[in-house]
Amino acid sequence: MDFGAKRALFVDAPLARTPVEAEQGRLNTMVGADEAVFARLKPVLSAFCENVIHAGPPGHGHTLKLINNFIAQAIATATAEALAAAAKSGLSIKKLHEVISAGAVNSGIFWATKDSLTRIGHNGADPGLVTMMLSDVDKRVGVILFVNTAVRQEDGAVYGAIFEDLWKLGVALGGGLTVPPPSR
Repeated sequence: MDFGAKRALFVDAPLARTPVEAEQGRLNTMVGADEAVFARLKPVLSAFCENVIHAGPPGHGHTLKLINNFIAQAIATATAEALAAAAKSGLSIKKLHEVISAGAVNSGIFWATKDSLTRIGHNGADPGLVTMMLSDVDKRVGVILFVNTAVRQEDGAVYGAIFEDLWKLGVALGGGLTVPPPSR
């Protein structure tokens, strides 16, 4: 649709971070808009966003958000797998935390995932971030697969292909996933 012909502006500005940061006015937003519109909106968005990032033209805000989520979910998944492997091998989880916190692998996603999984494992408490990340996973994964398929057609992205194969395996094993991945 040609919004300019209708004298309308189109902007996409998805938000990131948690409800805690929202209450503090410290959200992140990734804005898809032309330069002039972004310049006009930035002061408004800055009222409740700590980081206002101009992603590019309209549509790029949501694309950046999806790719950001893809990376965050990959880190959370790797963290969960690593914690399970460490626990199964008898390794001290405390020592794993110690080495992670002292190196380049340290991240907010690592700690949030570790904290959520530790609460689940020890006392059945609310899983927090894990639940938030898994909510509407069918929709998120479907869109990520769609975006990844478009990228893979141009440069042969390896992880997207692996992820798609794992998705199909999960469906075949009765994982209850409902959004079909795009075919290669």
